[in-house]
Amino acid sequence: MDDQTTPASGDVTPTVVVDPTRVQFIAPRALLVDVNIRDDLQITPAFVDSLTRHGVLQPLQGVLTDEGQVRVRRGHHRAVGAVAANLPVVPIVVFADERTTHAAQVERLLTQLDENEQRTARSGAANEPGWWRNWPPSG
Repeated sequence: MDDQTTPASGDVTPTVVVDPTRVQFIAPRALLVDVNIRDDLQITPAFVDSLTRHGVLQPLQGVLTDEGQVRVRRGHHRAVGAVAANLPVVPIVVFADERTTHAAQVERLLTQLDENEQRTARSGAANEPGWWRNWPPSG
């Protein structure tokens, strides 16, 4: 991390660059998180514990606002969870400048809906990797 991507302290938003190839590190409380299609983000104690132990493993995606802040476009659950876990920074890719029209808000919500419809819930045996179910190896 360098001075361009590391917050100096607390909720300070660092100088952010629009670069879809660069992961930047920003304080989660400094991020703008808007209305989400989910009524309940389900920030469970287990999720907060995982974030506390491992941090945010998959970078969020965001856009730069006219005011120089970063608005989360993908990763609301991780952003809110990071606040609950008191993480100092989260990884985020700032891929574009924000378009502040009504159409942009609709596009964002539709994109979230599509992204969430493509996910499937995991439970039971799906939470155990195959190698673990077959451990120790016989032979």
